[in-house]
Amino acid sequence: MEHGKSSFQLLNPMLNLFDPLYVRFIGCHANRDISELLRQSQLRIDRHEQHWAGMVHLFWARPVRQIDKPGQTE
Repeated sequence: MEHGKSSFQLLNPMLNLFDPLYVRFIGCHANRDISELLRQSQLRIDRHEQHWAGMVHLFWARPVRQIDKPGQTE
């Protein structure tokens, strides 16, 4: 579970505006694109849910095995 950029595009400018305050007082970023970060990782996303105005992301993921990588043969 992680929080970040919302799926509601009208909410994202507000997250960008308040991000420096979140970082300073809470210590985290409110506007990171969590879905994209996970897509770029070495994780295979099995399931993704969004909650609380699309800002809370719940992922079920696991490490990518060699045989799971596209274009690879054994």
